[in-house]
Amino acid sequence: AVTKIGDGAFGFCVNLSSVVISEQVNTIGMIPFVGCYQLTSMVVDEGNTIFDSRESCNALIYTASDSLISGCRNSTIPESVIKIGNYAFAGGLGDDNEESIVFPEYLDTIHEAITIPTSVTSISEGAFMYSYFDTLYMETGVPANIDTTTFFRTNPVCYIPCGTLETYRSSDWKDHVEYFEEYMLYTLTVDVVNPLMGSVEIQQTPTCTTDATIAAIPSTGY
Repeated sequence: AVTKIGDGAFGFCVNLSSVVISEQVNTIGMIPFVGCYQLTSMVVDEGNTIFDSRESCNALIYTASDSLISGCRNSTIPESVIKIGNYAFAGGLGDDNEESIVFPEYLDTIHEAITIPTSVTSISEGAFMYSYFDTLYMETGVPANIDTTTFFRTNPVCYIPCGTLETYRSSDWKDHVEYFEEYMLYTLTVDVVNPLMGSVEIQQTPTCTTDATIAAIPSTGY
């Protein structure tokens, strides 16, 4: 049985769409699926005690350290993850000489967004290098620690919680993202206890700069 997946083992296997990590695998090297642009499913056997893919996240997580070590286009980041590892979402590797890197033509049409939960405090070297994740939704107002190569050649748009713009602008993030935009973390919903008495409508949803407008509409006789 296979117990080890080496560095770059499936690198640039552009037709690879899904992987299953058996319970026997106890070692996974660096960038095992780099450049696998069509990879959309990553599952770890529940019997594996070293790695997991908790909450159907379509990613590989080193269980002991709660570190996400490899992801794909359909990945979500569980709230228990505290670190995004080296080159976890890298779409390619290289230096300033882009001619040394070969990308499928359709890569330019891939634009994905991902939410980074409050639990993540560190995003490592090259984690989003040449990544298709060009939009990030941050759930925390405290910028995670990043490396100078974390977003190399990606420069994502970064959505941050209301009221945190100056915090991010004064952090290391300012030099590595396209721009920041504040957004509401939460959505507003209303419930009516007794529909016979009337209804409630959200006439204006709240934003970072405007309040919500809610109207109560009574039924006839109330």
